[in-house]
Amino acid sequence: MPKKHMWAAAYTDHILTLGNSTNNRGESLHRQVKRFLQKRDSLHKCIFKVYRWNVKVSRRIEIEAEVAATRRYTYHVSASLEHLLRHLTKFAATRVLYQLKKVRNLYVSLATPNYMFINDGSKSYEVDLTSGECTCPTYIKCRYPCQHMLLAHLRDSNFTIDIMLRHCRRWMHSYNLCVPINSATPCFKPSKQLLQKMINTQRNGRLIFQKFGESFAMRAFTKLENYTKRILRR
Repeated sequence: MPKKHMWAAAYTDHILTLGNSTNNRGESLHRQVKRFLQKRDSLHKCIFKVYRWNVKVSRRIEIEAEVAATRRYTYHVSASLEHLLRHLTKFAATRVLYQLKKVRNLYVSLATPNYMFINDGSKSYEVDLTSGECTCPTYIKCRYPCQHMLLAHLRDSNFTIDIMLRHCRRWMHSYNLCVPINSATPCFKPSKQLLQKMINTQRNGRLIFQKFGESFAMRAFTKLENYTKRILRR
């Protein structure tokens, strides 16, 4: 294991890191930020540019999530596990399928109405059947269903998909921008009109910035963002 992974793993073995165990988690964004900032920019202008860059990235993520939610993938698994994978994003579903392959090497050492103890090689992990949590490093660091939770679901029918995903909302389609879950019925896709509207919004934002200055443009963008959020909550 490289040194840059060793020290990070030593301090993040029991922390939610979403699978990132290197020391360049924050540094990876520096190059993107430097593309929009210049040395002669004032602090006020730097904050405005970073805010504008964040809005642009957020809009792109929204469109990508909507497109991904409309795609339907075929998984050669049981009906219950397929229902689980339909709720997850493509990345999380791929990781869960990888965890499913490891189930064959596990066995249950003790099962109670509320807990299930599963042996994984020389180690034993505990799955809470009521709260939907596991004590293994994979679940603690990444917070998606691990191999031990999948085995518990296959052995105990009371350990349902809803319980398993109780603390895995971050990887669900319903959490990511409230887009619809994959199904056989066609879902909403971003139209050309929506994309053109976003382009016009960015163009109008540049005109406001040039004509009225930074302060007015920032206040206008803030009001527009708050108004959009109020509409989405209805």
